Amino acid sequence: MTDEYLSGLHWRDEFEMISEFAPDYHIPCDIPIYRDTDRSERRDRLRKYLNRMLAFAQESTNTSVSIIPLPKALTREEWSVVKPAFDVLGVEFYAFYGTQYFLEGGGFRELLKDIRLGVSVMPNRDILVIGLLSPAMLRQLPPQVTAAAGLNQWRTRVHLREASSEVYRNRFVELQEQVNSALGIGQAPLGMWAESSQEVA
Repeated sequence: MTDEYLSGLHWRDEFEMISEFAPDYHIPCDIPIYRDTDRSERRDRLRKYLNRMLAFAQESTNTSVSIIPLPKALTREEWSVVKPAFDVLGVEFYAFYGTQYFLEGGGFRELLKDIRLGVSVMPNRDILVIGLLSPAMLRQLPPQVTAAAGLNQWRTRVHLREASSEVYRNRFVELQEQVNSALGIGQAPLGMWAESSQEVA
């Protein structure tokens, strides 16, 4: 879906679509928030996202759909706005969108820095990283990163029509094992134990 469509999608319309589709998990109410957006506009969009997500979550309590929030906080101030909403909902698992770090610049180093900041504010929540499946990079992320989703690693290992289905299955199992062994083992950021309000990791 385009960013424009997502921005204008009312949470009730999204809820109706998801209720009909009935997935096991859903990332609700995604609102585009960009790194280069003005600080006050970023904050306004983040609050709008949290309000939508809270309403969606309350409506979905009697369904079988588990929601995975996708906060787009990038500063300690923004994470401090996200944390109370997560506390109210009892969120134990959230998603972090990493694709743009590789498409628009910043790369893995910037992604690692931003994930560490989120972990330093909310150390007791697990994280799904979207857009990263490299076992070598996943090993460097904090141990709170316990799930990952992406396509590039799979695409580099599989060239369709060049091998049998059995070969593809074996390659998939091999990648799955490598990713699983890389998750949840990285080094926790120092900010988890710092009392200062300043970023230290």
